[in-house]
Amino acid sequence: MVKFYVLTSGHFAALLRHSSPKYSNIPKEDMVIVINSLDEDYIKKSEKYCKDVGIEYYITKSNGTPAKGKNSVLDLFLASDNDYCVMIDGDDFLTQHGVEYYKSVEKKKIIPDALCLKDGLIIKTIDGKDKLFTIKKETHHVSVEELYRRYSLIGGVEHEQALELANSMSKLVDTQKYLELNQTFNRVTWLSKKAAQFKFDEDVVISEDTLHFLTLKDQAIKNKLKVYTLYENPATYIYDNRNESTVFKYSKNETDLSWVHTFKNKLDIMEKEDKLHSNVYLKEYRFI
Repeated sequence: MVKFYVLTSGHFAALLRHSSPKYSNIPKEDMVIVINSLDEDYIKKSEKYCKDVGIEYYITKSNGTPAKGKNSVLDLFLASDNDYCVMIDGDDFLTQHGVEYYKSVEKKKIIPDALCLKDGLIIKTIDGKDKLFTIKKETHHVSVEELYRRYSLIGGVEHEQALELANSMSKLVDTQKYLELNQTFNRVTWLSKKAAQFKFDEDVVISEDTLHFLTLKDQAIKNKLKVYTLYENPATYIYDNRNESTVFKYSKNETDLSWVHTFKNKLDIMEKEDKLHSNVYLKEYRFI
């Protein structure tokens, strides 16, 4: 049996979307809400909502980082009788197609241990209007000089800061060789209990999901897990960037990229342990 695990730490209106017929319309009996927050008022409000509408819920200990919350989801899933988990960040949401698709996966000929999105969709507000974009990396090489020029155009960013930002971003771009072709991010949605044993790194605040994906990818390449990419056409998952995200908060609207060095150090360790695979790609899940 598959259950949809919604991790929430804030933004009550976003929490309501998961069961709303206008959005995901996930059946209440198929949903588990995991409340992982430092905001006591939000915890009480979310708990009351779950009780009032009859949704299974848990309140887990938070330290303010996404990794801590995601690991609490994995722990709850592993302790449950459920066979498969669809992880949903509470600020994001599934399409109704996505709900039906994931419910059908356990009936397919090959049931994956993990599915990660390819060409995922992100919703942003541009000039007062909500617009959907595909998450893809730039197909041409971006030099440090070009990155410096871009950061120099940001108001209030001085020469030294622009240079530091350009060098940090260049390091980040270089790590994309370990990801899927032309992808900057591959969100993991579907997990088996075998895959759920691999936890998120709580030492990092940003890009913990990328490290998690790369760990699962390593297991797949070594034939220890069945991990596939799921081409998002039609989309199953919408990444919502309209609320203040962890990346926005901790990077000060991407003007502080000090987190990149922590992330890069973690990758260096994985590389030494032969857990990174440059320009090697996962198979696409085609059991439609």
